[in-house]
Amino acid sequence: MNKKIIIILFLLVLFSDLSAQNNNKERYIPSVTSPKGNYIYMYDLIHDNSLDSVTFSSTNYFVVERRLILHDNADSASVDNKKVIAVQGVQNYSDLTKLFSSNEIEGIKKQFKLKSNNDVSNFFKTHPFPESYKFFYFSIKIKMALGHVYFDNDVKQGETYLYIITRVDKNKKEE
Repeated sequence: MNKKIIIILFLLVLFSDLSAQNNNKERYIPSVTSPKGNYIYMYDLIHDNSLDSVTFSSTNYFVVERRLILHDNADSASVDNKKVIAVQGVQNYSDLTKLFSSNEIEGIKKQFKLKSNNDVSNFFKTHPFPESYKFFYFSIKIKMALGHVYFDNDVKQGETYLYIITRVDKNKKEE
């Protein structure tokens, strides 16, 4: 399935008290198309050297705005063509069951020495760092459980989408 995807991440960089300049910059984030939809990465772990433990631990959620790109390559900002969703890691066991089978959850419990299903959801909430999952972080489901990847299954073949991603920290500050 050949879907065109354009991913743009607008980050509003901190205003510096010393320079009083606005250091806005665009970033392009990885995405992967599949026959079932588009996987949109919230972080570019390969190319973004500014990511650190503070970034991961201070992130509350991401706002993903999707716009349909019209055939003349114009970005359609109209409400009819816009979809906005908050992307956040799992918050409870019910969220886990939307991503993982019961066998997979049992495997996670065994691997990380967790006793209950609630321990599994709490583990995802309290361990936002990729390093905590070792090679399991290669699993797209693990990344989705952490809120590091959004799966957009509401796409149509042949249409092009623009995704604008905003990170919101635990103090409600957007970047």
